[in-house]
Amino acid sequence: MIASLARSSTVLAVLATAALTVAGAWFTADAWGEADAGARLLVGACLAIGLACSAAAIALVRHARWGWAAGAALVATVTPTGFAYLGNAMTLALALCAGGMVLLRSRDRRHAPAAA
Repeated sequence: MIASLARSSTVLAVLATAALTVAGAWFTADAWGEADAGARLLVGACLAIGLACSAAAIALVRHARWGWAAGAALVATVTPTGFAYLGNAMTLALALCAGGMVLLRSRDRRHAPAAA
């Protein structure tokens, strides 16, 4: 079960990043023209931070750094996507999967036989 969750988390991380990229670019292109300078700065910063954390979550999942991957995925939910919430939902699901992996791994370590 743990191996299956790890594989599906990798796929979910890649798909969530792709969905965030498409939805974020679409929202930014749509909202950029009518936004003032402060809103542009906020949208640009949230887009950069969100996509960077989403890309970091891919790398962290691939290296089985589940706690950090969960944190990166949570931060990636700040990516502005307008009303296209699929990428944000997938990123939140990734955070839950990575958090679940942390719990599963800690449970396995706790129930492992003690070394002699």
